[in-house]
Amino acid sequence: MHETLQKQEDHLKQMREQMAADVADRQARDDLREAEIRAEKDAHAAKLAEAARQRKVAEEIAAAEKKAKEKAEAEAAEKAEKADKKAKEERDKQAKEIEALKKANKEAEAWKPEPDDKQAPVKFKDAAGRTWVFPYKYCRRWETFRVLVIKCYVDNPAVLQHVERGNYWLFGPDDQALMPDLWSDTVKGGWEIRKHLISHH
Repeated sequence: MHETLQKQEDHLKQMREQMAADVADRQARDDLREAEIRAEKDAHAAKLAEAARQRKVAEEIAAAEKKAKEKAEAEAAEKAEKADKKAKEERDKQAKEIEALKKANKEAEAWKPEPDDKQAPVKFKDAAGRTWVFPYKYCRRWETFRVLVIKCYVDNPAVLQHVERGNYWLFGPDDQALMPDLWSDTVKGGWEIRKHLISHH
């Protein structure tokens, strides 16, 4: 009977040990599965974070490119506007010069000398030593004299452009500078008028 009891105890002990082992095995499997799930979640979260980072970088690059493009377009538009404005100013300036020249030509052609206009002609001499002689009746007014000076250089474009713009000084026989505003009250018949171009450095 004692042996029977011992066997029963040993059997119960084995059963308890087996149950404990089964519980430990199940716990280990559960822990492993839980770790795998956590790893999957962490990996998914990392993928989402990386995707969000890449999306943010792409958005920043796109925003920078858009800003650079808008800046370039604004600068190009500003340059074009300035160029158009400068071109318009130049056209307006040329138009005014042409209109003034036409007016002066018209006045020169319409000039009628006074009956007693018998003064000696005016000599016009430039820095190169070339000399022209103009009837005094065409030299009494600055507008007509200026037209004559321009016509002297129609075959010399290099000098003509300076003359048309008025880039020259005129001097009388006593080296006095002649001013257009006082021309009619200053210039006399028989004078020699000398021209010197204004140098621009």
